[in-house]
Amino acid sequence: MRRSNATRPSALDHLPRLLLLTTVALSGSIGCAHHRASTIAASVTPAPRIAEWAHAVPAVAPDTFPSSLFFELGVVRRDSASAYSMIRSIVKVLFKLGAPQRERQQAIDRIGGVVVGGFRITDDGDYYVLIAGRTYVDIQAAIRTLDALPQVEGAFPFFLGNTACCG
Repeated sequence: MRRSNATRPSALDHLPRLLLLTTVALSGSIGCAHHRASTIAASVTPAPRIAEWAHAVPAVAPDTFPSSLFFELGVVRRDSASAYSMIRSIVKVLFKLGAPQRERQQAIDRIGGVVVGGFRITDDGDYYVLIAGRTYVDIQAAIRTLDALPQVEGAFPFFLGNTACCG
């Protein structure tokens, strides 16, 4: 039975396994050739590779919800006692009405981000931006940078009501 292109995994789907194999191969080449680790390291989701998603920032917020990406990224909290979860490496950005595409691009470039989705409300809306940072602190740093720009109305973490979406 042949798989259709819709169900074929992308290269990004194989990235965690490739990084794990590369890590194991490199760690095996360091030190004694006869030494073997007694346990295999737990799989860690790698930081998103922005270059794979790179494209121009649209002039109007897209109306797409990248649920598979959000699920893959997982969640992060400010600390273990925090009741609020947010999607790891995602910042929501709302631009001022009439901000030109060039200024939107500059804002997203300033944080090294890439637009991966959005929520359009009438003529514009929220942009979902993927950043390289994976922690609460990284998300807050991106928000502070964006909030300081004149073309940005506001920037926010992507909060979740519960962890059912993204682990």
